[in-house]
Amino acid sequence: MNRDQLIRELRHYARKHDLLFELDKTKGKGSHYILTLGDKTTTVQSDINEQRAKRIKIQLGIPI
Repeated sequence: MNRDQLIRELRHYARKHDLLFELDKTKGKGSHYILTLGDKTTTVQSDINEQRAKRIKIQLGIPI
């Protein structure tokens, strides 16, 4: 899974559950993005593996 696939999946989840979805590409350092889903915010790095994607989903409160 790469970063674009994870963002697409999170955007789909937000639409399905009627949650706020914001992706800010300017506030993160370097190639990091700031992602807000509902009332939770996390940083999304450029290199994503399955473990990191799972941790991001847990941080955002998405059931695995």
